[in-house]
Amino acid sequence: NTDSLIKEIESNIAGRSLCQVLSPSATMAPSLCDLMAEVPQSISHGHFDLARAEVPGAAQDAVAPQAQEVTLASHPYGFECDSRTWVSGAVIASIVPGSPADLAGCRKGDVLVEVNGANVTHAALEDIEDLLRAPPPISLTLQRAPLAGSLYLRETPAVDDAVEVFSGPGGSAANLVPEMTQRLSVAPLFFHERVPMLFAGDGGSASHVHVDRKPLVQFCHVLHGIKLFGVSVRAPGAPPPEPGPAAPWTKASASNLSVAADDGVGCSNPEIALPVDKAMPEAAAEWIMRPDVAVVAAQPGDLLLFSGHSAHFGANGLGGMCLALFHGAQAVEDMVKGTFGPGQQALGMKWIQQQQQQQQ
Repeated sequence: NTDSLIKEIESNIAGRSLCQVLSPSATMAPSLCDLMAEVPQSISHGHFDLARAEVPGAAQDAVAPQAQEVTLASHPYGFECDSRTWVSGAVIASIVPGSPADLAGCRKGDVLVEVNGANVTHAALEDIEDLLRAPPPISLTLQRAPLAGSLYLRETPAVDDAVEVFSGPGGSAANLVPEMTQRLSVAPLFFHERVPMLFAGDGGSASHVHVDRKPLVQFCHVLHGIKLFGVSVRAPGAPPPEPGPAAPWTKASASNLSVAADDGVGCSNPEIALPVDKAMPEAAAEWIMRPDVAVVAAQPGDLLLFSGHSAHFGANGLGGMCLALFHGAQAVEDMVKGTFGPGQQALGMKWIQQQQQQQQ
């Protein structure tokens, strides 16, 4: 039951943007570095999608981006990166104290613009990591742009101190998965994730169309705002699509598909997003109207279930910040097939035996 948590979140957010909630003391649009220094560690371990967030001049309180060039003369360089969007670009996610990166002035939340003179803004994260393995010295151009647009925080463990940022003191989602496990105890599902993941996005932010790597049944609990969700339903017996970014309307070119403000067109791994405030390309519109594609607009209190192994996307409505909790469950049928390894296969067979004993 999420009713009490929904009320707490509604009262605490009170129409504020994600940046305003995460950095309530900021008098102007903060950079990601500023946010990282202020939020709890649990939130800083999540992923900030900057695809539509770095829009200098989009707000009156925005300031000009700060660029910094540094040279790291010894290896190991002492930092790790996360993607700047869903799979492209790079942001410094952690820095080893006293390392060359730390001593050069790098900060957690710095966005990599260039590595050894090569622009990496839209490059695949894997390609950027290859560049960062180059022997020293390496030169980096970093940027700290104000987050004046729509920010999206995803895949953040919904531990209490993270939830309390949105709900106020006392908010918790600790009982969510145990309660779902109890209520669906006879369903052929195995709930292996005990802590749900928190997703929070300003209106207009969106995930790219993609296929999850693991064939999980995904649960989405909407707590605030409106979530538009689309899923391509696979025909029985049809093989699953390749995991990662997807464009189910395969006959159209990538340059005609991507409608996000920061789409990565031309890179090796383009991201195709369908935000609610952009005109949809004809090919995507035709795909959404197909009978094998389900589309739903969910509001606080709604629960969505879908297969993560199908092409799907989520887009946050324009009525304010959208907040949702996700957690996955393994289908016992897939466990028995050995999809998740021998250990999970044994658990699946044990679950079936227990159900058979209860029915006798």
